[in-house]
Amino acid sequence: MKQAAREVRQAQAIEAAWVWFHRTMDEDVPFAAVVARVRARCPDVDLERIRFEFAQRLKRAHGGS
Repeated sequence: MKQAAREVRQAQAIEAAWVWFHRTMDEDVPFAAVVARVRARCPDVDLERIRFEFAQRLKRAHGGS
């Protein structure tokens, strides 16, 4: 159960950072700022998970599969 709760917290932190990032897409936002946002909400999110999730979301946002 603790693992599932951790996964949910991490997913929520990534989603919140994505919403913020999507609102500021017209600005040049460094990846370090995205990581800081995610980790402010959930400090134990792995850097590679953040990178993967954002790459997937960017691909979908730009019409990729």
